Formats: sequence, C-alpha cells, structure tokens
Amino acid sequence: MCLQKLRRLMDVYEPKPTKIEQYPSTIRAFSSEYGLPHSCMMSHNNICGHPTSYNEYGDNYYSGGFRRFGEWADGYPSRLTLPKYYTPPEFTATDFIECSFRKAVFPVSLVICENFFPGHITSVFGGSSVAGDEVRWIELWRNDEEQSESIYCYEQTQIPLPQPAEAINVLLIEFNFKASEYFSQIESIFLTGYDFLTPTPPLPALTYPLTPNGNTDLLPISITVLPNEILVKILRFLDIDDLRRISRTSKLFRKLSGDASLYTSVNLRPYYRILSDTALEVLSRSFLHLHHLDVSWLGANNQITGAGLSRVIRAAPNLRSLSLSGCRVVTQTVLETISVCSRDLRILDLSNTDNSVQLSLPWLTSLRDLQYLDISHALFTTSSLMTLLSSLDNLEWFKAGSPFLLANQDSILNCLTEKSPGCLRGVELWHWNNLTFDCAAAFIHHHGEYLVELDLGWCTSVKSRDILPILAAHCPNLVILLLTAHRETRDQGLGELSKGCRKLEQLDLLGSQHITPSGLEVFLDKCKRVRFLDVSYCARVTEQSVSVLSEKYPRVSFKHVETYLQRATRYSACTH
Repeated sequence: MCLQKLRRLMDVYEPKPTKIEQYPSTIRAFSSEYGLPHSCMMSHNNICGHPTSYNEYGDNYYSGGFRRFGEWADGYPSRLTLPKYYTPPEFTATDFIECSFRKAVFPVSLVICENFFPGHITSVFGGSSVAGDEVRWIELWRNDEEQSESIYCYEQTQIPLPQPAEAINVLLIEFNFKASEYFSQIESIFLTGYDFLTPTPPLPALTYPLTPNGNTDLLPISITVLPNEILVKILRFLDIDDLRRISRTSKLFRKLSGDASLYTSVNLRPYYRILSDTALEVLSRSFLHLHHLDVSWLGANNQITGAGLSRVIRAAPNLRSLSLSGCRVVTQTVLETISVCSRDLRILDLSNTDNSVQLSLPWLTSLRDLQYLDISHALFTTSSLMTLLSSLDNLEWFKAGSPFLLANQDSILNCLTEKSPGCLRGVELWHWNNLTFDCAAAFIHHHGEYLVELDLGWCTSVKSRDILPILAAHCPNLVILLLTAHRETRDQGLGELSKGCRKLEQLDLLGSQHITPSGLEVFLDKCKRVRFLDVSYCARVTEQSVSVLSEKYPRVSFKHVETYLQRATRYSACTH
C-alpha cells in the first residue's frame, strides 16, 4: 500500500518537459548578404526576433537576402581566374547562414519562412555553443529531393527534427541557389523544442554482414604490387576526405597519402563544419607544393583559430591563390602571416569576413604580384585601402562591394584611375552610394578600353543617363555590366550603349522606371552576344512583353520580377 502511494506521489511531482518556441537572437555567420553591413536593408540581422510581416510573398527590405542566384555568376570573366577545385558530389551548398538562440532545447520542429523565391534549403545542422567552446554539428535534416526551380509563393518549410542526444542552441542552414531564378530571401526562423526530454530506451544496435551472403573472406588481390608512382597517380583522383581515410588502411598508404604532389589544389570549404586546428595542422604537413587553397566559411564554430590558420599559411610557402571568403578568423595576425609567407600570391579573396574585425590592409602591401583582390562586405577604412592599392601595380580584378567604413569613395577610385592603363579588367563597386559622376567618368576614360566587367549596382549618385554614353565611347570590350537600381535609365541610354558595347553578354537593368520593350528590342538587335538580361521591377516592362521578347530572342535569358503595382493590376484584371 505504501509503495503504491509512493509511486502516485512520484507521478505527481515528476517534472514535465516545457515546450519552448523561439526566434533567433543572433546571426553568427553567413556566406553572403545582399544588403550593406550593419544596415536594415536585406540584412541577415532582420531574421532575428519576430518577423515584420506574415504570409506575404514578395521582395521585402526587412528580410534576410543572399547575394547570388543561378549559375550566371560562374560565367563572369573574373570568376574564371579562380582555380577549379575538386568538390565532393554530396556537398551542394552554395550559401549558408548560422544563427543562435537564447535557450538550448531538444528540438522537435523547425519552420523556415521564405518570402522570396523559396525552396532551396539543402540541409540543417544543430549544435550547442557556450562562449568560447567548440560547436560540434549534428545533422538534423537533409533534403534528398532533386533541386527544382523557384516557386512564386510564400513558403513555410516545416521540418520535423529528430531528438538529438543533447540540447542545441545553434542552427546551421545550408542552401543551394544554383536552381534559384532570383535572389532568395528569408523572413524568419522558428525553432520549437523542449528544455529536457524524458529518458527513452536505447534502440537495439543493427548489424550488417560485410558481404551480401555473409562471407567475410577477401579475394587474394593486393594493390600494393603496383609501383608507388602509379599508386600516387591513382590517389590524385581522391579528395581530402578520401585521402585521410585511405591513410588509415596501411603504413604504405599512410606514407603515400602524405605525398606533397597530391596537395597542389586543396578545397576545404566542404569540410568547414568539422575541421579543427588539429586537423588543419595534420593536413598542412603535406602543403609544401600547395598552390591553391580554399578555406572559405571556416571559423564560426570556434574550432578554428587565427593562430591555427596562420600555421597553415606558413606551411604553404608557394601559395598562388587563397580564398578566405566568409572566414570568421581573419585577424591582423593572419594578414601579417600572409604578407610574410605568401609574397607570390596572385589571387586573394577576403569577402564576407567578420564585420566586427577591421582588416588591417597595409599588411598586404608586400603582395606586389597580386592580380585579384576581393574585399566585398568586409570592414576596412579608406586610408588602409589606399595604402594597399598604391602598392598593387599588377591588379587586374578589384571587388569592393558593400563597403561600410569607406567614407571617401572617390579617393579610392582616383587611386585606381592613376594606375597604368591596360592592367585593370574588372571592378565591382556595388553599393558605392557616395561615388560621384566625375570620378567614375575619369576612371572609365582611363581604363575603359580594357574593362570587360563593371558593377555599378546601387551607385545611385552616378546617373546612368550620364554614364552610358561614356561607357559606349570608351568600353568596346565590356562583357558584364550591372546597373542595378539605376531608376533613370532610358531607351536613349540603351541605344547609346548598343553603339559601342557590342560584346556585352550580361546586362542588369533592375528597377528602371523608363525602359520600354521597344527600347529593349533596339538594344538586342544591335548587341547580338547578349545572353542574360535582368529587367526585374522595370515599371514599363510587363510579364506579357517579356514573353514576347523571349520568343523573338530565344538566345537571351530574361529575368523579370513584377513590381507590386504590376502584380496588383494583373490580379485585378483576372478577378474582373
């Protein structure tokens, strides 16, 4: 009797798990961002907290936007200068975002609200983070379905999550935007879980036979009879992960897998979730002949430190290209190490690095042979960038979109203008809002003949009606031209452009209020090489006119997103 009462009391006072629903509190890391750093326009910080709107499809400034879509950027001339790395076929992510929550929970479900061109989430990982501790990721969900084209509706992706062995307070979400038709946006992320779980009995362990018939006998064949030179050539077809695995099979393969000739081009981005300082140190022992290294996205999980990254760079004295895009541990020590140990560097990508760390660019003045520099969406000052640019006499590609502390933008472009003509081939000035027309015109006068790629997107102080005739007169070899958000672009300016820029292949006219379908026809009749034309949010270009243009010019891929007024007018006509 007493035992029954005791059991009833235990049932009454047994703690019950509490259901917790929460939005992200902090964005820890990301691969790309449409808006400016620390701004409210399409910044990933908009994902934190409650969403500003619900169940509304469309372009929303107060959502989180990514910077790339489709595969058109892969065809940019500047993109071709980067080396081709081997990427494991199972790694399909082109972008990621990492966010943290106030309370650690045992997750039950996750709802990701995508308000613009949704449907490109590939996988979700969870982890537990305490200040300074490493995050060990657990795969919570993976989309095994084949990537489809974008859908034109508000989508709430509800993902049921398994119960991990420990509570999580950090989520890592990966995307593949190669199939996306336009810049995707996320409105909110909503995580549901419990503060603790009642214990459940462990699942029985599964055992599998080593062979279909259960026979574990191996055939008496040994690959070690081949010469070491042949084995090394075979090993060149393996990626980093496979080389590490085969090194554990025998002493011979442990020796051969460390051959420096196997590590001339190394892509570590697919392993950014699991790499640590220890793993990097082991890998770097074979980096003597390394020429191309991609360590993008590393560092947000606290497993990689600036000191560990510096050791890797010191172990590779023959580096020609180094990609640190989205790397969260690019410190002054790392830049100093690059300046001392990588003086033969030709390609350097520092885009989307940690916006809380100011890059000390003067450290890089020793890189006299640098040809490609990408510091988009990074934190640096005008004076430090001018000091660096004055020492780079061989610079061909310069990308500095979305600057934050760049107060005097004219002085930077003037510094580029003073360089000898014939060197610069491509410049990205995305969101240089304070750039003046006179400065841009002087730059084009000086370097226009050799430019093949120019990004003037969101340079609202440089009026397209003034700059287009200058481009037509001085840029005969231009292949890529981005005039995003130049509202005043007119048919007359397009006509001028078509007279001198006959080699154009991609043109972005997003947001023009005056371009008409007839003006586009005149332009496309003269520019026969155009393959991509973005006329999204062009007030006078309707969905119907784009369909007509697509039939007349099948070689051209048109990108068109209707304005709110166009959409409302079309819906009103359909209802009546």
